[in-house]
Amino acid sequence: MNYLSFLSLWIEINFEEDKSQKIVFYNTPYAASEKERKNFVELVIDIIDKLNEIKRVLLRSFKIKYNLSEFQLS
Repeated sequence: MNYLSFLSLWIEINFEEDKSQKIVFYNTPYAASEKERKNFVELVIDIIDKLNEIKRVLLRSFKIKYNLSEFQLS
């Protein structure tokens, strides 16, 4: 079964209760083919991996700066 769909990938960061910022990584203004959907999935996986790495680095830096153990951050 072959189908077309629109693809969009973004994250939204909430700074305060009423303030947020949307960062768009990928958006198709047209229906995407199967090849584009496959590329989209690969892009999503790559972005998630990079965001997880950023999270690890920030947590490590935070722990070092404030001399916290893993247990104290939980």
